[in-house]
Amino acid sequence: MNFTKQHKLHLTTLSLLLIISIGSLVLLMNEGTKIDKIPAYAGMTNDPFTTSTNISDYKASIDVAIVNADVNAREDSERDPSVPQDDSMVNNEEEYLELYTPYSLLVNDEEYNLNLQKNKEYSVYQLMQLLTASSQKPFMFKTKEYTGIGHFVESINGVENNPKENEYWIYYINGESAKMGISQYVIKEGDQIKWKFEESKF
Repeated sequence: MNFTKQHKLHLTTLSLLLIISIGSLVLLMNEGTKIDKIPAYAGMTNDPFTTSTNISDYKASIDVAIVNADVNAREDSERDPSVPQDDSMVNNEEEYLELYTPYSLLVNDEEYNLNLQKNKEYSVYQLMQLLTASSQKPFMFKTKEYTGIGHFVESINGVENNPKENEYWIYYINGESAKMGISQYVIKEGDQIKWKFEESKF
C-alpha cells in the first residue's frame, strides 16, 4: 500500500509509456500492411495519371524499356570475357588470329573452347577458371588446394570423386596421364587437355 502511494507518479508514467508503445506498434503494423498498396508511380517526379500522357503510351514505354534491358543483358551475357570488349581493336580475322590462340578442353566427350590472348602463359587451372567465367556453356568445378602442390579437382559439373569406388577425375595431356597438378602445368599451343572420370590406377 505504501509502495503504491510512494510510486504513484512512477506507475502512472510507466502505464502511459506502455500504452503509447502498444499504440505505436499497432500503427506500424497497419502501415506495414499498406506498403503493397503504394502506386507503381510513387516517387516519380511526374505522376502519369495527372499529366497529359496517355496511359497506354506510358505502358508501352515501360514495355520498350523492359525489352531493351533484356536485350542488353543477353548481349552482355553472350560476350566471351577472353575476347576484347572494344571490337574496333580487331579489324579482321587475320588480326584476331595474331592476337588470340584457341584453347580447348574435353570433359569426357564434352568439348569446351576458348580464345585466349597470345604471349601469355595459362595453367590448366587458369583455363578452367576462365571457362567457368565464360558464358558459352556451363562449366563448374571444385578443387582442394594443398600447400606446395596446388589444386586438385574434387568435382566437375556436379560429378564428384568417389573414393569408395576408387573413381576420380584424371586429366590427360595429348593422350597421356598428366604427371603434374593443374596449377603447375602450363598449356602449350596445340595441347589437348582431356578430363576423364575413371577408376584410378594409382
